[in-house]
Amino acid sequence: MNKAELITLNFPVEVAGRLIDQVSLSRPTVKHLMSFDKAEGDMAKMVSLVADLADLMPAEINAIDASDFMRLSTVVEGFLDGGTENGGT
Repeated sequence: MNKAELITLNFPVEVAGRLIDQVSLSRPTVKHLMSFDKAEGDMAKMVSLVADLADLMPAEINAIDASDFMRLSTVVEGFLDGGTENGGT
């Protein structure tokens, strides 16, 4: 049931010699939300949550183009809204 979403970045980045051109986001658990709650500020919270769900470091998320980050954030928000595929309305 922990379906992941694979997002191809429009603007791939290289961080510490590693090319990041796709990000796989897993569905969040309560543990992820508790970690999210500890960060200070809305942007820091979303960076922390996206990094957690993508199994990336926050510094790697910080290097991603803003438009790609917004796409990743939209996917995360969709997970939290509960979409129709998992019983939401």
